[in-house]
Amino acid sequence: MDLYFNIIPKEITEIVISYLSSIDLDEIYPLVTLKINWDTVGVYSFGFYRKFNYEEYLRYLGLTELKNILQLKPSVDELLDSEELYLGSNQIPEIPVQIIHLKNLKYLDLNHNQIKEIPVQIGNLKNLQSLGLIGNYIKEIPVQIGNLIKLRYLYLSNNQIGKIAVELGKLSKLQYLYLDSNQIKKIPAEIGKLNNLLALNLYNNQITEIPAEIGNLINLENLYLSSNKIKEIPVEITRLSNLKYLDLVNNQITEIPAQIGNLSNLQILYLSDNKIKEIPVQIIYLKNLRELYLSRNQITEIPVQIGMLSNLQKLYLSINKIKEIPAQIIQLKNLKYLDLTSNQITEIPIELSNIRYKIALK
Repeated sequence: MDLYFNIIPKEITEIVISYLSSIDLDEIYPLVTLKINWDTVGVYSFGFYRKFNYEEYLRYLGLTELKNILQLKPSVDELLDSEELYLGSNQIPEIPVQIIHLKNLKYLDLNHNQIKEIPVQIGNLKNLQSLGLIGNYIKEIPVQIGNLIKLRYLYLSNNQIGKIAVELGKLSKLQYLYLDSNQIKKIPAEIGKLNNLLALNLYNNQITEIPAEIGNLINLENLYLSSNKIKEIPVEITRLSNLKYLDLVNNQITEIPAQIGNLSNLQILYLSDNKIKEIPVQIIYLKNLRELYLSRNQITEIPVQIGMLSNLQKLYLSINKIKEIPAQIIQLKNLKYLDLTSNQITEIPIELSNIRYKIALK
């Protein structure tokens, strides 16, 4: 392409082009100063609307190519104003760079394809609010993801991602971040900048530590961290006053911090499959707790204060080392299911003889 333009006399300021792809046009436009007759080009070659400027023309060409690459049914004119694109469960091997011409795009679904890379150009989709890339083969999050300042939903579950880009901390409007079933080893401190986050899912990774900055997620309601290698629950996590659902199943946690009682809105707490030896008395301050899962730990005693959890409906304590059931459990008026199977209990308190909920002991 350069060769042709090198032989054009400098005096020529106007040229009529009969055909160019968007890639060709993008390459030659900065090289020469041209007054291109868009009207002639449009009528002669493409049948486009007249009086297109360069940016509009390039976008039209790009969308034409995008339509052909992805075999999209909508016309180019429809794509110009498109806000949603759903291409999940196909065999798409890559995200075409021409996707940047969908300037109005708000929702992009590319879940369950064969995509290995997120192009850096993704950062040009300034209006994007939801990006779905679940179930692909992506290994890296590009730093340009931080340019998607309107993004509220980011789904990257079931990929091969090894590192969370710190630039995610720039997504101040993000509400839902799903990175479960990847190969992530560390949660960056920058995660604490996501003040509007409602749900954070990092289930089934290789995380060993929860950063203190997690306590800055003041609006967080759901936190999924099961099936990792976490050894400690940081005290800072107890600052999440809006937290309703906390899942830390299948880790290496040995202790529940006494400050757990600060999670006043917590409704469901999963701590099964850890190495916990004691239930702190402060758990009684979880007044909204409905379900408590502590099976497969090393717990030896149920605190008598457990009866103060007035809203508790399900209590799972199977496969521990508990020897005695406190009579105060009868005070759990809303309890529907109590699982104490595979412990060291030898007798049931007489107070429990008339209970109406289901008890599992064997």
